[in-house]
Amino acid sequence: MYLSLNVTMELEKFKDKNDKIREYRGNRMLCEELFKTKKPIIGDVHLLPLPGSPRYAREKLNDILERALSEARAFIDGGLDGIVVDNYGDTPYYPEKVGPETVAAMTYIISRFVDEIKAPV
Repeated sequence: MYLSLNVTMELEKFKDKNDKIREYRGNRMLCEELFKTKKPIIGDVHLLPLPGSPRYAREKLNDILERALSEARAFIDGGLDGIVVDNYGDTPYYPEKVGPETVAAMTYIISRFVDEIKAPV
């Protein structure tokens, strides 16, 4: 009951000028609403190895962040519509569990991206 009511309330937010409800899939936004284009081009920022990963070389977290932000800004200045950030530099990945220091580093970096990059992250 709550889920149905919640979805109905969310649908009300998506009424347009003609009072037609846009296509809505669960709790996901439509691509065009998020990126302002039907076919967005999304840049992938690969972070350097983060604390807790096998290849982490004790770089300062702010240095990792600034390198990643610089790459993201270049993507956006070059006309890309959005950014995805991943921890590709953490390979080889731990198969069972990621340490809390890696999760904390990724959380910090992503939160800074959301604050500083003027595009969907």
